[in-house]
Amino acid sequence: MALAAPAPAALSPFPGVTASNTPYWLKPRLSGNGHREFVQVSKATKATTTKNAAASGLGLALAGLVGGAMRRMGARSRCKARCAPMQTLTQTKQVKKMKKFQMLRDFLGIGVLLGSFQAAWHILPVFLDLKIAADPSLPMLTESTLPVAKTAIFTGWLAGSVCLRHAMNIFSKEELVVASASGLLLVALATVILPHLTGGSLMVFTMLRFVYGILMNIATVQIVLLQMKMPADRRHQAVVWKNVFYSIVSILVAFACGGPTLNLDWRLEALLWYALPPLLGLCVSFPNWWKTLRSLPSIAKHKLQTSKRSKAYTGRDE
Repeated sequence: MALAAPAPAALSPFPGVTASNTPYWLKPRLSGNGHREFVQVSKATKATTTKNAAASGLGLALAGLVGGAMRRMGARSRCKARCAPMQTLTQTKQVKKMKKFQMLRDFLGIGVLLGSFQAAWHILPVFLDLKIAADPSLPMLTESTLPVAKTAIFTGWLAGSVCLRHAMNIFSKEELVVASASGLLLVALATVILPHLTGGSLMVFTMLRFVYGILMNIATVQIVLLQMKMPADRRHQAVVWKNVFYSIVSILVAFACGGPTLNLDWRLEALLWYALPPLLGLCVSFPNWWKTLRSLPSIAKHKLQTSKRSKAYTGRDE
């Protein structure tokens, strides 16, 4: 078997080693320098291969991270695109519920408790005066003198209608309703307490009824405020239902005074129909009614000062 000719030295990777087709068991061992150079080249090749593999793995990992982040961002954007109409719809429903709740609250407070329950103030004196005249601790309030106090109610109503126009120039409708309801609450307490403290004085009781008549003028302002609080398509319905509840309250007052509360003390009856509805109406419709009531003097003072200044400037211009 003939051996192949040795390869040229220029094609050999190692200077001291020649390439041939001789089997490895017949090849002579490499010299010391050739072996070291072969080992060094192998190590360099392995290091380069390891570096390339590490760089490729790092690149693949970064590509995977970037791709995952992009997929998550795409999923979030698609979720937002899908969920945005649902969130808007949910918010719209919540706003509608809040508006509906506020509408019912205003109708219950302003329309019913402060409006329809004024029927008790209109009807109850007829039944209440019978018990007051029969009270032995009030000798001056009799069946012959109490009609004078009833007349004071209508006199106060007339005086209040004259003053109402000036009050509306100073205060807003809400402030007037709060002031009137608070005044009626005080009149109710005074009706129960003052007759016994004054020994049944007819003058004191007549003055109470006069103030009571003044405050009853707020009925028209209360109706206007109720319409302002309601939506445009519910205003007429609110007024109609307010009058319906007024009739129902009138029936209840007449029925209660002639039946279940006939033998009840007149003071408890007055507190039940006079004091309780205004108090509940203020708490339901005007949660900050006490703060509003305390601010009325400062509002009136500021308004009067402003009107005086405007009049002074007008006089200077003339």
